[in-house]
Amino acid sequence: MLNHFNFKLKRDVTIIVPGEAFVSNNRVISTILGSCVSVVLYDEVCKLIGVNHYVLVRSDSLVELAQKGRYGVYAIPMLIDAMIENGSSKGNLKDLNFLGGG
Repeated sequence: MLNHFNFKLKRDVTIIVPGEAFVSNNRVISTILGSCVSVVLYDEVCKLIGVNHYVLVRSDSLVELAQKGRYGVYAIPMLIDAMIENGSSKGNLKDLNFLGGG
């Protein structure tokens, strides 16, 4: 995860890479997709947005805790949990899915 100030946008930006997720109510969240997937969750009531970036839907082998964010089967529930931990409720979540072109 990389945090920086974008002078063109005049905003703080958090860039996430495969296996990461981030939730915020005031930062721009950015990622670059190749063949990966990102799920974006938005809560209109709390004005929260959460984004993850994962590589594969699932793994055929046991996955270490540190690697779970790389697999959608873990990454999506982890993102939902992070949204709830930041004040959202499941009923308020709207989703947008983004696929890479690789």
